[in-house]
Amino acid sequence: MTGCVNQALPRIDHMFDIAPTAFIVLWVIGFILSVLSLAFTHRQQQKLRRHAATLRRDLYVDLMQLGPVICVFSYLSMVFPRAIYLFDTAQAVVEARALFDFGMLIINYLAGENVHDPRDARARASAILSKQAPARYLLVPPIGCFCVCVPIFRTKFVFDEDVVRFVTKLMKQFIVVAPAVSVAKLWIELQGPDNSLVENSTSLMIVGTLGLISALLAVWGLFII
Repeated sequence: MTGCVNQALPRIDHMFDIAPTAFIVLWVIGFILSVLSLAFTHRQQQKLRRHAATLRRDLYVDLMQLGPVICVFSYLSMVFPRAIYLFDTAQAVVEARALFDFGMLIINYLAGENVHDPRDARARASAILSKQAPARYLLVPPIGCFCVCVPIFRTKFVFDEDVVRFVTKLMKQFIVVAPAVSVAKLWIELQGPDNSLVENSTSLMIVGTLGLISALLAVWGLFII
């Protein structure tokens, strides 16, 4: 853990020195909320697993992990403030996966209940969507709003399997880019005094911009659906 912490951040004993009573209260409340979140989620997941195994059930189970993960990692960031960037990186991985699962859940609702394979879900969803009249599906926020004058964005087309596959790729790229951006930010932050403040700020700005573009593309994919 030593290589994954920022020595410039305060240790837990420093937090006690600054405001011992407030920190103890927050520590206890955070611990209780984390335990309750884990217990509630585990209980609901157990209920879901009693149902027949389908893609929709598995997506529900995966999505339910987002709340406890955010709660637990936020609590650990308070207990181990020097490792906050490490916990943020782990949280970003789960959040990226949750966004993709949410998109797949939308596709699954279009496909129907008894679907076990994501490819079958995409095929069934495209079969339903392709029956609709051609439309300008790409002119949706947040990307489409800035591309009104681009001819391909103004083109009407049928929502076939190729479009569903394109939307899936838009969401899937976020699973790769978001963790990579978080790891890059972690590495930059851990450089600390070794790099100048300007160099670190520039690197963080570039990496942050890439992460923002990736997130916009993923959300755009959700809106297209």
